[in-house]
Amino acid sequence: MYVSNQNMRPSTLDSYNSALRKWIQPFFADMHLEEITPRTVTDFMAKKLIPANLASKTRRNIYNLLSEVFEVGVDNQLMVENPVRPRVHRPAVIQEEKPTLPIEKFWTLICELPTRRDKALVWTIALTGCRVGEALGLRQ
Repeated sequence: MYVSNQNMRPSTLDSYNSALRKWIQPFFADMHLEEITPRTVTDFMAKKLIPANLASKTRRNIYNLLSEVFEVGVDNQLMVENPVRPRVHRPAVIQEEKPTLPIEKFWTLICELPTRRDKALVWTIALTGCRVGEALGLRQ
């Protein structure tokens, strides 16, 4: 019921389902809701997510989903309180500088592209900083 009321995009639903299947369900599946405490969530973060060496943003997304799942449980009176504690469990997101393509490789790329349209697309991305999907969506 909750998910259908949220009007989520299919890509968001796919991401949630993937995180639930791969990370959350395997750890919490055999537990009763009353057994899940802040310490249980700490163990999940420390024993499951950190050793997996996931990107910080991925860990944050899993944390957000887990917190939301328990909030829905509280709202439906299935649990007394949400065991996720932001000050304890919320992973920091590390913003890493994305590498840039050296100018020599850029020129090699441009020279190897077969059509003027392809070259124009790459130049547009390089000069504007727009994303590939945004550039592909441009129309005359």
